[in-house]
Amino acid sequence: MFDLRQGSPLKDGLYRKRELLNKFAKCIGES
Repeated sequence: MFDLRQGSPLKDGLYRKRELLNKFAKCIGES
């Protein structure tokens, strides 16, 4: 069964990178 949440590896990778960058930016802004 195809899982829509998985999506394509490339798109998923870009999304995770963006999510990590957002978390990283928040940590820098709070410190």
